Amino acid sequence: RDSPGIQLRVGSGSRLFDMSRREADIAIRTLPLSKQPPQHLIGTRLAALHMGVYVGRGHRDRLDPGRADSEARWAPFDDPELHRNLATHTRFEHLEAWGGFSSLPALVSALKHGYGVGMLPSYVGDAEPELDRLTSSPLAHLGNLWLLSHPDLRTNARLRACRKAIADAFQRHAGRFDGTGCLLYTSDAADDSL
Repeated sequence: RDSPGIQLRVGSGSRLFDMSRREADIAIRTLPLSKQPPQHLIGTRLAALHMGVYVGRGHRDRLDPGRADSEARWAPFDDPELHRNLATHTRFEHLEAWGGFSSLPALVSALKHGYGVGMLPSYVGDAEPELDRLTSSPLAHLGNLWLLSHPDLRTNARLRACRKAIADAFQRHAGRFDGTGCLLYTSDAADDSL
């Protein structure tokens, strides 16, 4: 709206566009902590990626792994290796995994419907009013979100404006990414007022 000369085509999904071949001018990508953006691209770190354990609000009494009578099980992504890696960063690595979900929306829906507990980025799980983050397993900083662009476009005024607008938006909403922007559920009896 503020920059009528910029036209956006926004896509999301697991396909990585080849920025070297100009399939995209700007990309927001998640990279593990052990990786940096490719050297042939300009990279700006936007936010830390924190993952937490979430449960459907209507199912937390039954599925909270911190309760002795819990029926807790993992509702994982459909990549077993990814699930094992994520689970090692929780206090619930021992839980059995049930099924597999191929996308964040599918996993969020499964958690809302009580299929189990699951690992989600805090910016996804905290934004869902039907989900609670379990504080009995702390957030895990597993990666970073990066804004990437091709170096040939460094001086392009429209793309500079777009990169700045994206970075400013992430800064304004930092609490969504660091896990401080939500009301949490804890199984501790002293915190039942939450």
